[in-house]
Amino acid sequence: MNTTCTCCPRLAAAFVAIVLAVLALPAAADSFRVGNRLLVPGDSAARAVALLGEPLAVEPIEIERVFHDRYGRVHHVVTVVRERWYYEYRGRPLALVIDCGAISWIER
Repeated sequence: MNTTCTCCPRLAAAFVAIVLAVLALPAAADSFRVGNRLLVPGDSAARAVALLGEPLAVEPIEIERVFHDRYGRVHHVVTVVRERWYYEYRGRPLALVIDCGAISWIER
C-alpha cells in the first residue's frame, strides 16, 4: 500500500510560487528607488540631497497638534514644523517630507 501524500509536492510548489511573488514586489510602498539605491522614510535629508541633489522648491508645513485631558478639555497645543521638498525625477514629480533632518514620508 502506498502511503505517500501526492498533494505535498503541489503544496511546496505553491508555497515557492507565493514566496517568489512576494519577493518580486517593491521593497515598500513608501520607498523610492533612485538608480540602484533605495530612499526610505528614516533616511537623512543629507542622503536625499546626495541621491537627488538640491530640491527644486522647499515648502514649510506647520501642523498643530492638540492634546486633550481626560475630560476632553484642551490641555496644550504644539505646532510641529516640517518641510516638503519638491523634486522632479525622470520626468515625474516627487515630494519628500522632512522632519528633524530625516525623511518622514515620500509622496509621488
